[in-house]
Amino acid sequence: MHSFRYPAHEEQIEKIAHNAGYTNISLSHRTSPLSKLVARAETTVVDAYLTPVLEHYVNLVRNKLNDQKNPTDLFFMQSSGGLVDGDSFRGKDSILSGPAGGIVGSAEVCRMAGFDRVISFDMGGTSTDVAHYRGEMERTLESTISGTHLHTPMLNVHTVAAGGGSILHFEDGRFQTGPDSAGADPGPACYRKGGPLTVTDCNVMLGKISPQNFPRIFG
Repeated sequence: MHSFRYPAHEEQIEKIAHNAGYTNISLSHRTSPLSKLVARAETTVVDAYLTPVLEHYVNLVRNKLNDQKNPTDLFFMQSSGGLVDGDSFRGKDSILSGPAGGIVGSAEVCRMAGFDRVISFDMGGTSTDVAHYRGEMERTLESTISGTHLHTPMLNVHTVAAGGGSILHFEDGRFQTGPDSAGADPGPACYRKGGPLTVTDCNVMLGKISPQNFPRIFG
């Protein structure tokens, strides 16, 4: 319960886990050295769950890019908006790394255009991320994502489950959007793979998306 002040018990468990053959071990006093037990525990569980997956992905990318004659420096975006070397990229810092990249990019475009404030709107396939920039990045140390309490630096992003692939329903006498998504396969109905009606299909019908500007692989 108080490992952030007295980590000896966790370190003993780490030795036992190593001896048992575990190679990826997350300890709460390292992952989230703060006093709040629940947030510290949940942050550590998320880190333990995601870090092995990230390490596998990082190694795949590194092996594809690296050349013995010209080794490549590989960095990844974190939820805080900063870059980190692939070897130090942890699961707890990856949760909102995609939206964070969008905020950093929009802030830079804003600066280049001569503005000092902007509201970024980043719609993907499954969600839409909105953030506010006013000369500096707005960060938070505590977040709740899908009911999980996290103690890790993140850019302040507001997310709604409405993206281009969000499925449209007619239920309870009204239209509803999401939270389920068509995904990449079969994708929206306009992909012509038997997919459901989505936000993307509405944008095509309204003329907001021009099919001729996309490769035929999309239907």
